[in-house]
Amino acid sequence: MPDLVRTFYRAEKHCVPVTTEISVRNLLQTMSIEQEIASWDGKSAADIKAIYDACNLDGNFSDTIISLSLTEDCQKGATWLMKAWLEAGNKFERTQIAKIYGALDVNGHLF
Repeated sequence: MPDLVRTFYRAEKHCVPVTTEISVRNLLQTMSIEQEIASWDGKSAADIKAIYDACNLDGNFSDTIISLSLTEDCQKGATWLMKAWLEAGNKFERTQIAKIYGALDVNGHLF
């Protein structure tokens, strides 16, 4: 049975609670990781960890965070997620490493 999630409908100045049956997974898919990272304040470890916990099991997580780490709005959060993912024992594929190094070279970040 799907989890119950309470959402709010904004009608002018009033917030009306609406209870909907929706799986948490579907809710997370609706709110993209990019939006979550972009809205992160850049300081709250609990908030960025919550994003990691909610998204790290996605099969495309590593590709997603690599791509997002190359964008200005998401760079800080995506690299935090990358670090957490690697510390959890995951590894990048050669093509992913090449993409990261290629971006560093293009942006003038290599020594």
